[in-house]
Amino acid sequence: MTIDELMDRARAVAEESPNRVRKVGCAMRAANGETLSGSNTFPRGVRDTEERHAGDGRFIWMEHAERGVLLAAARRGLCTEGATMATTLYPCIDCARAIVGAGVTHLITPEPDFSEPSWGEAFRISRVILDEGGVRFTAHASATLAPLAPVAPAPKLYDLR
Repeated sequence: MTIDELMDRARAVAEESPNRVRKVGCAMRAANGETLSGSNTFPRGVRDTEERHAGDGRFIWMEHAERGVLLAAARRGLCTEGATMATTLYPCIDCARAIVGAGVTHLITPEPDFSEPSWGEAFRISRVILDEGGVRFTAHASATLAPLAPVAPAPKLYDLR
């Protein structure tokens, strides 16, 4: 599978995302050649309700495409060490840590806009994490699928004791 084919798969699966603001897709080819893909969506078994789309609900209820693919690989017992991953949007800080931790060695995404007011700083931190974690980056010519949404404030924490 070529880089273009992997990115095409990521773009195609992004369209399946229930996210109404930003649809992100991810496709990963493991070192053994097996390919997994997914979009930003609700975790398996978690209901897609209107209330969970309201306000910042998508940040709370939906899993990012990159982590979703890595979790699916773990569920299947698929080794991600040495994998190549293509995403339709440069990864957030949390996803960058997961990519490094999972052993992905090559990341293909559109070039991040480090000057973007809402996400630029997060993209810079992600780049440092990925660089220091030994992940090779290839900028792909494809455009992102939607304008970036502003960074949401941190969710309220509740003491559930």
